[in-house]
This record gives sequence, C-alpha cells and structure tokens, in this order.
Amino acid sequence: MKDIMDTLTYKGKEYKLIFNLNVLEQIQDKYGTLAKLLDEAYGKKTGEPSIKALSFIIMSMVNEAIDIENESKEVPEKPITQKQANRMLTEFIQGNGVENVVKLVDDLMAKSLQGGENSKNE
Repeated sequence: MKDIMDTLTYKGKEYKLIFNLNVLEQIQDKYGTLAKLLDEAYGKKTGEPSIKALSFIIMSMVNEAIDIENESKEVPEKPITQKQANRMLTEFIQGNGVENVVKLVDDLMAKSLQGGENSKNE
C-alpha cells in the first residue's frame, strides 16, 4: 500500500485527500471491509450511491491529510466534520456529478492499493 494523495476544492480552498492504512482502518471499523463500503458507495443494493458512505470516506481521507500536515505546523488545522464533508460533496456533485465522486474515491483507493505512482498533487 502506498500513500496516494489528490485534492478536492470546496469554496475556493483545496483540500487534500489521502488513502492509507489509517483510512483503511477507519473503514474497517465502521463498515467491516472495504468491499462493503464500496458496495454502499456504488449503491449496489439500493441502485443509487450512498451519500452517507461517500461522505464518510471523504471526511476520513481529508482528515487524514489534515492530520499528516498538522505534524509539521505550529498552528494545527481543525479536522472537518461530517456536515462539512456533506457540504463539500454537495458542491462537488453539483459541478461534477455523483458518479465522479465515486470515481475520484475509487481511483485514489485503487492507486494506493496497487502501490502505483504518486498523483500529481502529492
């Protein structure tokens, strides 16, 4: 597994997203497996993507990136809340569609799990 980073812009500010073992652990704690989270995110049972699952993974990835950056800051940035993650998703979905949120998350996870090249934003 490799730490892979990308960004999501909300209200003109870029937020880094990272998928790593810490995020995977959070997913396993809440959903049991990565596959179960992805099933919900893709809406395999309901036929529509789960905003709750997407919001959870966005919040987890953004907060992990914030936590990593806080290690070298004198004044740490606060983690985002679930409501803030939902607002970020709302803006992103309005501009890009829900399917592109799922694709962004899926691509980030796949690159990390494959140990692929770092993203351009890392």
